[in-house]
Amino acid sequence: QNDPLLAATFPHSPPSPHTTPSLTTVPPLLSQQEILMFGGSGTPTHHRSRSSMSNGTGIFARECLEWTNNEVCSFLNEINLSQFIPIFQNNNIHGKHLYVLSNDILKEMGIYSLSHRLDLLAEIELVHRNNGMMRRKPRVAKWRTMSEEERIVVVIQKLKKQIAGEVDPKELEEKARSLVNKEMLKERYLNKDFTAIRNMLEEQIKETQGIPSGTSKKNRSLLSSRPQSEDDYSSVPTPSKPGSSIKDASIMHIAMDQYKLRENIKIKLVIGEIAHGQGRKMLRQFTAPLISTFDKGPTFGMFHSAIILGPWYLEWNSSSLAIPRKCYSSSAVIAVDLDNYISKMRIDDVIEKISDVIIEWNSTKTYDQSNANCQTFVDDIMRSLGLELKFGGVMQRCLEKLRTKGKCTLSYRPPKKLREQLSLPEKVTFKTHQELDDLCDKLLKAEPLFNEKYRDDYFLLKSFDRAFWLRSYKSHDVTFMSKSCHFGDPRNRSLMKDWF
Repeated sequence: QNDPLLAATFPHSPPSPHTTPSLTTVPPLLSQQEILMFGGSGTPTHHRSRSSMSNGTGIFARECLEWTNNEVCSFLNEINLSQFIPIFQNNNIHGKHLYVLSNDILKEMGIYSLSHRLDLLAEIELVHRNNGMMRRKPRVAKWRTMSEEERIVVVIQKLKKQIAGEVDPKELEEKARSLVNKEMLKERYLNKDFTAIRNMLEEQIKETQGIPSGTSKKNRSLLSSRPQSEDDYSSVPTPSKPGSSIKDASIMHIAMDQYKLRENIKIKLVIGEIAHGQGRKMLRQFTAPLISTFDKGPTFGMFHSAIILGPWYLEWNSSSLAIPRKCYSSSAVIAVDLDNYISKMRIDDVIEKISDVIIEWNSTKTYDQSNANCQTFVDDIMRSLGLELKFGGVMQRCLEKLRTKGKCTLSYRPPKKLREQLSLPEKVTFKTHQELDDLCDKLLKAEPLFNEKYRDDYFLLKSFDRAFWLRSYKSHDVTFMSKSCHFGDPRNRSLMKDWF
């Protein structure tokens, strides 16, 4: 009770670590209204199926009051709320602190989702009611309860709906297996080695050695697409291959050295257009204000959302298949830096986590506009990495406009001071990449520290820039490209922190 951190951080004192807590001495974790939301038990209904108790082992066999910060973090991981571990680490939360946490305190700590706060409080309540012991079985992902053959059958059915005509059953099975077998998925679609080498070598050796794009052409069937497999890179010269030059070998060594030094992966949210044609766009603008009023309305309104993670473009669509691919999008409206580098996670850990999500969705989910759509997939990817989608300033206003008004023009309102200084209109709309770069050139000449003094504006303009690049990669349309891009060509980046 004399813990200065506890006294300064929380309004209640924790129970003495030498006594067993009881419901009468501990501040209530859930209000009566919140308990009713969960069927009156204080435990979320979706936890009931796994609420059977077993003898605790390891750290979970100890009294919760004695848990260290690391053990509390293990508890969060056990209940699938690992995305909040950094918050609990920063606040140095120990077991004795758990019993004074409340809905308001968790919100002040930075857990902004009400459902997550209630889930966490209910889990703590459950541990408390069981005499401070963690004795539950860990939550198991649904796909792990299925055999690989069962998962393959599910994916084959999805593939058959996407592929016209007769296909070789063995080839179909191989394709399906690569989307539900973790090792095959990582080797074929999330292969970090070939991705890094390819991007480092592409420009230097494309004149003498052909490097396949790794993605299927427009007319190629879904079945034949094999991005980032070893076969796709068989033409890349290596020092061990006869005939490869010393120059090629040195380039390879440089690529590998830079790859080994890479520690950070950058993450980006892509919002894309799905209403093609003026009529559909007008309908969206008409219905968007109504849809945005629903609690379960889509986060970004009637637009498609995807995640770029390092070199991989991850999305979920009506095919009900998540297949990682190279970074392009002909419909990109904006591509937003999430200002989060996954710097504390090894690349292998990142690949492991997103592989789990991809297999889960491919094996157990079918596209549904309410519960299994592109945006819930993005949320699941973010959650698996312990990240949240949070925006502010002009970016927040831009995304809010997408959601509530259904408008997606690449428009920007320059700061009043610069607008008057440069005689700019109140609102500038960009139709080409070059128009965007021309404005950036004017802004930077007038204010060399524009990216620091107008940080939100800078990142909004960069999100427009990256959307133009994504379109150019898909269409090869030079009108989307620019020779004087102030943000740089993403293709010149490796898997290091400056990637894309």
